[in-house]
Amino acid sequence: MQSYLPSYAREDDEIEFSISADNLGDISASGNYYLLTAEADIRIIDMTLVVDTDIALSGTNYWDVQLVNLTMNDNLLATADTYNKTVAIMGDTAKVITMDQNRNVREDSVLELQLTKNASADNLSGLYVSVKYVVTGSLATTTSSSTTTTTTSSSTTSTSSSTTTTSSSTSSSTSTSTTITTTSSSTTTTSSSTTTTSSSTSTTTT
Repeated sequence: MQSYLPSYAREDDEIEFSISADNLGDISASGNYYLLTAEADIRIIDMTLVVDTDIALSGTNYWDVQLVNLTMNDNLLATADTYNKTVAIMGDTAKVITMDQNRNVREDSVLELQLTKNASADNLSGLYVSVKYVVTGSLATTTSSSTTTTTTSSSTTSTSSSTTTTSSSTSSSTSTSTTITTTSSSTTTTSSSTTTTSSSTSTTTT
């Protein structure tokens, strides 16, 4: 028996059909066969069976075919397909069985093919089975990035300067009685370190 792992096809963010395929070989009795383990949320479209030898139509000797989601305990066919009960099966010709319920399958679910042989149904020689589906869950990896902004503040210190004004007076006297009158004035200048000195002299002679 040769089996193929399921594949997920994705192009330009558009999800395409994918196929899981198994060569089960010659089947002569009823049996159950694992077909697919869902690696993401998927929706089953249909299942295809191919044998390499013709199987005659028979209302008594036929096969029942069912696809089961073992994880959810769901049948994907409301009624099992009766395969060769109403139509003859031609060798090397695909028979497509469309799923009609419970088609949405969760990630990690296991799908199983269940084959039931009725009476003396012919062997399923060289049985090949494929399941077609689409991925409905996201397989993309999202990377988040963060940006840190640093703000630096600066301060300015102002220095003020003061100006000092000094006033002086001078007196002179002549004669016995002298009256001295002194007038002072001040000037304030605002600049960097400036000193202004003013003086006044008044002389009165009697």
